Parts: sequence; C-alpha cells; structure tokens
Amino acid sequence: MAEGLRIARAAETHESRRQDEFQKALTYLRDCYTQELDVARAQVTNEANEALHGEAEKNALSWEDRTRELERQLALKWEQREALLVRNKDSELLVARRLHEEVLFRSQKDAERVLEVRRREDHLRHDGLMPSLREVLRILKRNHQEEILLVREAARDDGNSKGSVQEALRAALRDLSFRESANSVCGNCPILEKEKQDLLEALRERERDLKEEVQRRQVWEEEHRCLLESEEMARELQESILTEQNRYEQTLLSERGRRQNIEQLAQDQFMTLSQERTQGKRCWLRQVEEARSCFETEKLQLLEQEATLFRERSVQDLTLSQAYAELERQRTQLQIEQRAVELQQSTLRKKNNVRDIWDSDSVPDGVSVKRKRSLAYYVYYGALTPGHPLKYVYASPSLRPNLFYAAD
Repeated sequence: MAEGLRIARAAETHESRRQDEFQKALTYLRDCYTQELDVARAQVTNEANEALHGEAEKNALSWEDRTRELERQLALKWEQREALLVRNKDSELLVARRLHEEVLFRSQKDAERVLEVRRREDHLRHDGLMPSLREVLRILKRNHQEEILLVREAARDDGNSKGSVQEALRAALRDLSFRESANSVCGNCPILEKEKQDLLEALRERERDLKEEVQRRQVWEEEHRCLLESEEMARELQESILTEQNRYEQTLLSERGRRQNIEQLAQDQFMTLSQERTQGKRCWLRQVEEARSCFETEKLQLLEQEATLFRERSVQDLTLSQAYAELERQRTQLQIEQRAVELQQSTLRKKNNVRDIWDSDSVPDGVSVKRKRSLAYYVYYGALTPGHPLKYVYASPSLRPNLFYAAD
C-alpha cells in the first residue's frame, strides 16, 4: 500500500513537474515570440529609417535641381535681357552713327564748296578782275546818282527861274550839239568805231562776268548758309549723340547695378538654400546616426538576449533530457514494481476469497451509498503487507488502472 501511495505521489509530482515544464516551455515560446516581434519591429524601424534617409536624399537632390534650375533661368533671363539691351543700344548707336556720318559728309561737301569758292575768290582777287569790276560798278553807280541828283535839282529849280531851265536846256543842247558834232566829225573814224566796239564788248563781257559773279556770290552765300546750318545741325547731332551716349551709359550703369543686385540676391538665395540644405542634411544625418546607434545598441542587446536564451534553452533542454531520462527510469521501475505488485496480487488473489462489491451487504459501514455506487469493485484481503492490519481497498473506475486508494 505504501508503495502504491509512493507511486501515486511520484505520479502527481511527475504531473506537476510536467505542468511546470509545460509552463516553462510556454513561457519560453512566448519570450521567443516577443523576441521575434521585437526583431520584426526593429527591422521595420530600420526600413523606415532607410526610407526616411532615401527621402532625405531625394529632397536634397530636388533642392539641388531646383537651385540649378533657378540659376539657369536667372542666367538665361539676364543673357536675354542683356542681349536685347545691347541689340537696341547697338541699333540706336548705328542709327546715330549713320546720321552723324551723313551730316559729316554733307558738312565736308559744304566745306569743300566753301573752300572752292574761297579759292576762286582768291584767284579772282589775284587776277585783278574783281577790283576793276567793283570800280566800274562804283563809277556807274556814282554817275547814276549824280544824274538823279541833277534831275532832282533841275526839277526843284524848275519853278524858280525859267532862265536857269533855258540855260540848262541850252547847255544840254550844246552838249548834244557837241556830241552830235563830235559824232559827225568822228563818226566815220574806223579806229574810233573799233575802239568803241571793243569797249562795248568789254563792257558787255564785264557785265556778264559781273552777273556771273553775282550769281556765284549768291550761290556761295547760299552754300555758306547751308554750311552754317549743317554745322549747327552737326553740333546739335553731336550734342544729341553725347546726350544719348550719357543716357546709354547711365542706363548701362543702372542695368549693371541691377544685374549686380540680382546676382547678389541669387547668391543670397543660393547661400540660404545651401545653408538650409546643409542644416537639413546635418539634421537627417544626426537622426540617422542616432537611429543607427539605437539600432546597434538594440542589436547588441538582442544578441545578448539571444545568447542568454540559447544558454537557458540549452540548460532547459539538458534539464528536460535529464528529467525525461529520470522519468523514463522511474516509469521503467514503476512498471517493474507494478508487474511485481500484479504478480503479488495474482498470488494473493488465488489465496483469498473474493466477494462481489455490488452486494450491498459486502460494503463496509463507513462507506456511503453514493460512494458505494461509484466504486468499481471491493476486494477484501486478509493482509496486504506484513505488519499491517486488514484494510479494504477501493478502486475507482475514473482513475488509472495502476492507482489505488486505501481506506480503513
């Protein structure tokens, strides 16, 4: 009986130990699941960090592309504007230069004409024709004025004295008669006629030369006036060219200042973008380094935990193998003992009388009716072991066949 109790306790201990091992294995599996979950989370975190790093690189590349595009657009815009300004100013300068060249050409032509006129005047002065013509004109003008004065005096003195008029008429008649007599006397002289014809021809030649000279003088005066106008126009054009040049220089200076301002603004924007990009890169790199350091730390911790769990698992496997070996040994021993008990019981069963447990008279008084119904069988043994009193042994059908309970 004591051996059966010991076996039952051993079975209970084995069952509790098995439950403990099961709980330990379940805890180990739960820890492994948690560990795998942490590893998966760390992997997802690493993937997120890599995606974040890739996004940061893409943003940096996009910033660089936008900066280069902005610089290219500014350079292209400035080149187009500069080319347009230079083309406009070049066209204006070409037009002004062409006008200046035309005015200068006309001025040179006028100057050449004036020089030619002056050269001719000098030539005429050297020839002595002009002084003689001027002298003839002066004499003719003086004679004409004298005749006019004489006519006026004669008209003025007409009412004063008739005698003076008659005297004048007589003088005129005498002069006329003198001229007629001279003409009548010298009218048939061929030398005088020739001289007269020569003088008339020379006078007509001088009159023609004088008219031509007067016309040339008018032409010279007109050309001189045109020359003065051309010089005035050239001076005005030169002043306008200087004004336009000054305005162009001022515009060029203002455009250069504006270009410098635009370049300074673009450089400031580029520096700002570079600083922002550098700061963003540093921030991302710092975050990546922190995440990497955290990942390395967690990785080391996971490696240490994995090594610890591996050692614990090895120890648990060794303990389980030892426990299973011990249980196997105990089971073998229990089977041997059970076999011995069965042999002993079979030997005792042959020696003792067996009564049916379903007989109500055969059930002891200490067992209730309900308990009586739950019993599988009731055996009465004279003596189980040496030194023990008689006992009733009850076996429950819900228990294992090799487990027994003893009752007084």
